[in-house]
Amino acid sequence: MLLNLGHPSELAAPRGKWWKLAAGLVGLGLISEIMVVPLGPQLPDQFDRATDFNEKQLQKLNAVGIIAEPLFRDYLLAFELTSVLLLVAIAGAVVLARGRAAGAR
Repeated sequence: MLLNLGHPSELAAPRGKWWKLAAGLVGLGLISEIMVVPLGPQLPDQFDRATDFNEKQLQKLNAVGIIAEPLFRDYLLAFELTSVLLLVAIAGAVVLARGRAAGAR
């Protein structure tokens, strides 16, 4: 497809059954951590929010503004670096997809 790797029937699966077992064990470990986290210590009072906090924010800002305000105010550098990284990744995928010219090595 995008990388011109050839026909799917020509490609062999490099992984055996052990990778599936390892992935299953890692998945079970992550699920067990997710189940234990809510049982941990409670948040301090300074992190508690009012029950109608989300509704007040939605009325104050629109649905896009709730996401856009912190994104462009607090996380602007991370947002810009991510956009440049995605642009470079897209350009790299296009270069790889073009393939090699016939006779060029």
